Amino acid sequence: VKQGMLHVTADDGRALATLSDGSYFGEISLLNVGKNGNRRTANVRSVGYSDLFCLRKEDLLHALNDYPEMREVLKEAARKKLNLNNQSPNNTERPEVSIEAKSREMCERSWIFRARCQVERRQRTR
Repeated sequence: VKQGMLHVTADDGRALATLSDGSYFGEISLLNVGKNGNRRTANVRSVGYSDLFCLRKEDLLHALNDYPEMREVLKEAARKKLNLNNQSPNNTERPEVSIEAKSREMCERSWIFRARCQVERRQRTR
């Protein structure tokens, strides 16, 4: 998410998360995490105007080949999201540090990975 706010909901309408600047989604499907394989696990809807970046699966996987540690970070974040999504609606317990905050911190520290993703996008548009 470059700018804006998005709501993530389950198929039953239950609110799962709110995404904002610096957040990302789609990694569960792209990395085939979980028992559903390559299927979507939630609905994402913009609240007002949002500006999003889009990274093709091929570009992400190509960048992850050079940065396997980022693949593990994304997979772990995806597994945690799935675990939170599968909790009982009555269970309001949340982790001390949100997955999005941890992911943002990791992305800030791994500027080389971000730069590589940008290069992949630029090469694709040429």
